[in-house]
Amino acid sequence: MSGEDIRIDSADIRSAMPKFVTEAERLRAAADAFKAMAAGLGEPWGDDENGRKFGATFAANQTVIIQGADVLAQGVASIAPALEAMVSNTLDTDDANAKRLS
Repeated sequence: MSGEDIRIDSADIRSAMPKFVTEAERLRAAADAFKAMAAGLGEPWGDDENGRKFGATFAANQTVIIQGADVLAQGVASIAPALEAMVSNTLDTDDANAKRLS
């Protein structure tokens, strides 16, 4: 593959970035709503031996799900700034190469 095979349309990339911001915000809101709902459940499984076993497993899995949702929201939120950095770096490199070659 030659360098001519690769094209970056900075306007298209930049126009897509707000979508990532919007979806990251929606994901963050959904994760926060899930956390609030889960916290509001309390411990409805009872205080007998089976209830305690279920509760321990449920709590551990609930923590993993909440942490995963947080990481996912942070990851989606990081896409727009990463795209901007990629576009800026590519344009700066292209400009520097063009000046060097002219």
